Amino acid sequence: MPGVIRRWSPPVEAGVTYPDTPLRLEIAMSRIMLICALAALLAAGSIQIASAVESANQTAWAQARLACADVGIAPDSGAFGQVVADLYYSLWDEEKEFDR
Repeated sequence: MPGVIRRWSPPVEAGVTYPDTPLRLEIAMSRIMLICALAALLAAGSIQIASAVESANQTAWAQARLACADVGIAPDSGAFGQVVADLYYSLWDEEKEFDR
């Protein structure tokens, strides 16, 4: 047809991929943010657990020291530290045995 004007369009190649659409980028970014947030929560939780364990450990050692001092072992004596350690680990073993 002589009166029809066709517009030129670039050839479409079968294997050409275009960059991700904005929606796909948004989904990917949301996933990254969610993963980072979960990692931060896990890290904060492990720090609190470690702090609680350390606090409980210090409390147990303090109780062992007080118990040894209460029965009359002088804190400045050479045997005091060994008696405290023996008491602490004996109680620790009993607690672990009770938990089983």
